[in-house]
Amino acid sequence: PAYYYEKALNVCVPVAAGNIVAYFDRYNAELIADYTPGSGIGNIYFYKSAFGTEINNMFAQLCRYMGTNVAGAGNTVTAFKSGLEKYCTRAGYNAGYVKCTDGNDFDYDKVKSYLQANKYPVIIFVQSFSICSIGESGGSDSYNILSGRSNHVMSVFGYVEITYEIKDGSIKHVNFLQVATGLKDMPEAYLIVDDSLHVTDAYAIHIE
Repeated sequence: PAYYYEKALNVCVPVAAGNIVAYFDRYNAELIADYTPGSGIGNIYFYKSAFGTEINNMFAQLCRYMGTNVAGAGNTVTAFKSGLEKYCTRAGYNAGYVKCTDGNDFDYDKVKSYLQANKYPVIIFVQSFSICSIGESGGSDSYNILSGRSNHVMSVFGYVEITYEIKDGSIKHVNFLQVATGLKDMPEAYLIVDDSLHVTDAYAIHIE
């Protein structure tokens, strides 16, 4: 899922949490009331790209539970956790967290392990970041990059690692996280791990 919410400001925390809720609604019926998140073919599951009343209602509820904009600003990590736990409890489920930072350092390998082995999405709190879309043509890739230096929160659902052989014979290795950005102009993107990324907190999340 890669949804965004245009009905309020400072909503990146409930939006990131809401995208993770939408991911788990595939496994946990009625986590989002009266909503089916997508459909499957074999081992592949396709989440809906379009969204409406049910998703907007979920975002509004998460905003209330997290106290978004009560003090004229966004949410702390504590407010995120308590709000998501309240939402899940009232839907009949429990939310669990695994910290993915080591002191002040972002643990990329730990995030990879939870995405791959456990299929746990990750919520990531950042102060600076670069996200991009990637176009491939004629044996080369082009990046459309959006960079920012501000507090923001995104949900992570996968990772991609690309090794490029440059014309001069050198090798360049680039790590990406596949994120739902919460931004209307680029709702799905690759977060460049090694380019200006400053993570303040990150958690793998499980809802059951």
